Amino acid sequence: MKRLAILISFYALFLMNMNAQSSFNDYEFLQDITFKLYNDNLAPYQLPERSKSVEESLLYDVIHAVWSENKWVAYTLNKNLLGTYKVGSPALLDKGDFKRVVFLANFPGSRGGTDLYMAEYANGAWSNPRNMGDGVNSSYNESNPGFLDDNTLTFSSNGVIKKVDLNSFLVETVNNNATTASNNTPPVIKNEVKPTAPVVVKTNSPVVSSNSIITYNNQPLKLGVQDKESMKAQYPNAIQLGVFSNPNWGILKQFATLGNLVSFQNSSGINTVWLTGYDSMSQANEVLGKVRSYSGFEKSFIVK
Repeated sequence: MKRLAILISFYALFLMNMNAQSSFNDYEFLQDITFKLYNDNLAPYQLPERSKSVEESLLYDVIHAVWSENKWVAYTLNKNLLGTYKVGSPALLDKGDFKRVVFLANFPGSRGGTDLYMAEYANGAWSNPRNMGDGVNSSYNESNPGFLDDNTLTFSSNGVIKKVDLNSFLVETVNNNATTASNNTPPVIKNEVKPTAPVVVKTNSPVVSSNSIITYNNQPLKLGVQDKESMKAQYPNAIQLGVFSNPNWGILKQFATLGNLVSFQNSSGINTVWLTGYDSMSQANEVLGKVRSYSGFEKSFIVK
């Protein structure tokens, strides 16, 4: 009995300590992420071959962060975004070609401690995260987002459970089995966050030649084992994006707007990915500058 009493006392003290920690740290379930100013001298970073969780998908694919020196880092050209913030607790709706993620963050412009942000995946790319607006977010910490169905999100605000229709942005407070409408006016979705947003310059004429190598649905041309010299002869002025044991085409296909994606296996059986289709070296150099603006591809180069 004495031993049991000691164990119960220890467990009680443990719970008290956990509760004390929770009361002093509302962000303990979120990740720290630091935004730094982008420059041309960034060290190369090997992007993950495969995302293993919703959290990794959010950080790598949506926020464009990298895991560097035991912390999450993202690069941006927006000086107003520099600093360290809290990001996490993502809820993911995955419909294949269309995805939607809602997550918590305290980015600049957030109304409360943590606001709800949303990004959508369509046409092969994620949109920049956007604050879901004053109709959804409050001066309190929003938390615990989750999808009830394709168009209905639930979340908590200062301990009150709410749900929002993502078509009309009608927000309702959930009280046991009853719901009470609290906002009939769709909010303006604002404060777009642009970490390492791809820099694409539109011109009056296409950058790449009309002889497109990309097949249906922007799939890359995969050529198997090839000799590098014969590849250079066939694809002059090519830009090398990287060498991968297993290319992450979910990330690489974002470059399909800048050229034609071609992959081949080198003599070691490792996949080399090129961006091709340029009629001159000056054209390739113009695109290379845009490619290097993407986080993780700062050391891309024109194949000589």
